[in-house]
Amino acid sequence: MAEIGAPSGVGAEPGRVCRIFVSYAHADADWLEKRGPKRLIPFLEDSLRDAPAVFWYDHYLRGGDPWRTKILEEIEQADIALLLVSQDFLNRPFIKNEELPRIQAMVEQRGMRVLPIHLKPCLWDEKIFPFDRQILPSGPALVEMLADEGALERVRIEILSALKEQVRSCLASPAPPPTPPPPPQQWTSGAGGSTPEVRVVQAAAAGPARREPVARTRPARSVRVAVGVAL
Repeated sequence: MAEIGAPSGVGAEPGRVCRIFVSYAHADADWLEKRGPKRLIPFLEDSLRDAPAVFWYDHYLRGGDPWRTKILEEIEQADIALLLVSQDFLNRPFIKNEELPRIQAMVEQRGMRVLPIHLKPCLWDEKIFPFDRQILPSGPALVEMLADEGALERVRIEILSALKEQVRSCLASPAPPPTPPPPPQQWTSGAGGSTPEVRVVQAAAAGPARREPVARTRPARSVRVAVGVAL
């Protein structure tokens, strides 16, 4: 087991922070609350604040945020995905169809680290992602230890130790390259409209995309001239 008090940022790039994305089902939100016997995520946040590591989950969404876009952006920026696994987690369509595929893509593209946490008894297939990885704790699910405060505290330390080791490894590695932006798009204003055609052009040196008007040529207009001849 790693020493909990050991500095984890040794060898890290100056200013580098490890970003941790937490994926969970709303039915398990009490594990993210600051009060009560569960409070797993606040415990990990407090313990790793000086690592340095920052956590993100949808509690940090603000009013008016495009929640789907923001969640997927945070996955793409994260170094570690922490998965709070329960049957509710496995059943949630957004997790199955959006979050887990995006996390798997980041594992393949950027080497994202994944740490599944077994919150409640559930059924999963060990042959598919992300359950082809070691899940913590190694014994019963966390919810089965709520009646034994000592056992629950030991498991929290086990999870913290594993996550701290992942953070240490993350900070000692070069920062992964950013996720490439989507390809440029092109569209027109519609037939017969007076608005000029618009094309999205990717600026040089990976700068921001800009909209550039494109001149639209009009067909030559024929003019008829009537000539009267006096006789």
